[in-house]
Amino acid sequence: MPSQAGRRKPSPESIQEPRCPLCGGSGELLHRDLTDRLYGVAGRWRLSRCANRDCGLAWLDPAPKELAAAYESYYTHAIRDDGSWRRRLYERLRSGYLATRFGYGGRNTEVWEKFGGNLLACLPHRCAAFDAGVMWLPAQPGGKLLEIGCGNGDLLERMAALGWQVQGIEPDSKSADIALARGLPVIVGELGDLDELDEQKFGPGAFDAIIMSHVIEHVADPVALLRACRRILKTDGRLVTLTPNLEALGRRWFGRDWLHLDPPRHLHLFTPESMLIACDQAGFVNASCQTTIRDANWTLGASLALRLKGRYRMGELSWLTRTAGLALLYLEWFYIWFDDRTGEELVVVARKG
Repeated sequence: MPSQAGRRKPSPESIQEPRCPLCGGSGELLHRDLTDRLYGVAGRWRLSRCANRDCGLAWLDPAPKELAAAYESYYTHAIRDDGSWRRRLYERLRSGYLATRFGYGGRNTEVWEKFGGNLLACLPHRCAAFDAGVMWLPAQPGGKLLEIGCGNGDLLERMAALGWQVQGIEPDSKSADIALARGLPVIVGELGDLDELDEQKFGPGAFDAIIMSHVIEHVADPVALLRACRRILKTDGRLVTLTPNLEALGRRWFGRDWLHLDPPRHLHLFTPESMLIACDQAGFVNASCQTTIRDANWTLGASLALRLKGRYRMGELSWLTRTAGLALLYLEWFYIWFDDRTGEELVVVARKG
């Protein structure tokens, strides 16, 4: 289990980045003296934001040189084992929705599963979770899929069960070991080293789809990673990225207590504009960006816990805080009708032209 924030770990060495690493604009101070209140890495961190409003990227300044200490007790080092009847029912209803919405399962899906799944998806937060469960990818039986930063393999395992030929890459050996123990094809490697991996597996045009869920914010050079992704995608292949949204309503509400600030692990925080700039610099065409309320109840509930208690342990929320998080999620969902840039996360879909 993650360690308490009070048990401090050594502070990683840091480097300064006075200008926006994406567009070169000047940096403005957004927050100072941020601390790690999730896993207890020692140090104080400053978050700067690009003054160019057509970009708006935020970055840790200074940023850690080496992040291994920041991930010693990360949440991907655990695996959820929930075989309850409620979970089994939820999985079947999700399968019914995915069959209708994205073409997974086809004739193997029961009518009641489709009806119940689509009924459950009338709840906006459930619909968002279902969509994110396949990273908004339509069914492509036999298609080759790479997950970068696959963690303990939860999503990779699900995509394999849905007919994808999967491959994972994960820089954290503890998380990768869990995925390997589940029989998943995972390579332990740095996310920025795609160009140096096995040419047969990671050569030009190797994959139909690449997915990254909460990965790009951890990477020192996001554009270089996106370029590497483009190189190994097939023509018209699709990259889907999920990352925290700096313009989120939760960030406006909670400020320095917003869960997704997560210093020192989150090196960059993107706006819709800066995410599209990064895709353009990497050579992608027809990139689109939207926001989602997926898991916003947990994000907002945890942010509330940080504000009230000054710390938060991943995955542990009181009933009252969970309820408050769900209420805030629906307030955010309502607000998005008037400003669609304010969901907690960005969903970016980019194609290789």
